[in-house]
Amino acid sequence: MLKVLWFTNVVLPEASLAMGLPQYLRAGWLEGYLEALRGSGDVSVTVATRSREVDRAVETVLDGVRHIVLPSRGADVTAPLTDALVSDYCGLVNSIAPDLIHYHGTECHYGLLSALGHVRAPSVLSVQGLLAECGKAYYGRMSFRELLKAHTLREICHRGGIFGGRRQFLRRSIMEQTMLRGMKHIIGRTLWDRAHIREIHPEAEYHHCDELLRPAFYGVIRSPDLFRRHSICVSTAFYPLKGLHVLLRAAALLTGEFPDLSIRIPDSRRIQTARTTGYSRYLQSMIRDLHLGDHMEWLDPLDDRGVADLLSDSHLFVNPSFMENSSNSLAEAMIVGVPAIASYAGGNPSMLRDRETGLLFPAGDHALLAEDIRLLFTQEGYADRLAANARVEALARHDCAGVGAALVGIYLSIAGGKSGFPAK
Repeated sequence: MLKVLWFTNVVLPEASLAMGLPQYLRAGWLEGYLEALRGSGDVSVTVATRSREVDRAVETVLDGVRHIVLPSRGADVTAPLTDALVSDYCGLVNSIAPDLIHYHGTECHYGLLSALGHVRAPSVLSVQGLLAECGKAYYGRMSFRELLKAHTLREICHRGGIFGGRRQFLRRSIMEQTMLRGMKHIIGRTLWDRAHIREIHPEAEYHHCDELLRPAFYGVIRSPDLFRRHSICVSTAFYPLKGLHVLLRAAALLTGEFPDLSIRIPDSRRIQTARTTGYSRYLQSMIRDLHLGDHMEWLDPLDDRGVADLLSDSHLFVNPSFMENSSNSLAEAMIVGVPAIASYAGGNPSMLRDRETGLLFPAGDHALLAEDIRLLFTQEGYADRLAANARVEALARHDCAGVGAALVGIYLSIAGGKSGFPAK
């Protein structure tokens, strides 16, 4: 059996629950991967990550998977490696002696272990997003005047807010570039990430592997007759890159025609109640100026089943983001069977085929987004056909057995039958 060591950016939910740590409701595709590998019988997995929630290394074994959580001790996992961290990680790798290391994401420094030659085990890096490209789109095409309005005086003085957020993306992208250029094997899933990986590191071997979704979404199917009419579900919207301000402008063009229109935002507390972030204040100001107050539906954080139920009760799903690789929220909407609209940005066109499985609009074009929403609100037969087509594609793309087999195949091809490669 192949021994694989994962480095992840978050503690996985099953480990968080077992260790009594705060739950992190994202990165559901990692849970899916884990379940697929458990069922394969070909791979044993150890999952390692760092957390500020522990003051010493803790571990647990759950259904054959070993989870190791290391203390941060002030270490910033988004900053380059230090000698002390390299020593810690190499000790961990040597103790596990994996046949292969799988780094999930470029957002944290783990992938530098292989990219800089600190460990010699065969390795592969999965691209989640690309920080450099997200940094370019971070402002969401807001004008300089709008950006100033979307900052508090404190944020400007302390170089925080939207300006600071973009600066962090671009700072971390330097480490990401080093990581990508130093890896021989990279896993991606869209034409967009393949093109950018080829630009950054043409010699890297690119492996296509789709993601898996949280289990709850496979069992929920939206009924064409049972949903709240003229309701729009949108996912993460806490910084300009995600484009909520674009959806608000589109909605303002439609409320006269659809007075019951509602925008439903899960985990909206940072927008609704925050008094410290300039962007949240800017959004609230937009909502007032556009007379959208009665059209906003603020929701508490939802677990996976809650999000699935919300999608199945919504008329449409909209992803107005200025940059995505492959949006898990979009994939979840498609598999539930909700008519979907997404921006033509990043990897979205690899997931949603315009006029066949959903509608794509140019990122930032609120007038065209409004027209697409109007079309799906009024042409329900057409909307239902798009959603049905999208569900068929999503079920095939995110099939547990197929994706699991693809991931195992990638592991076996990279490991090449070799094992026990030590750290330096």
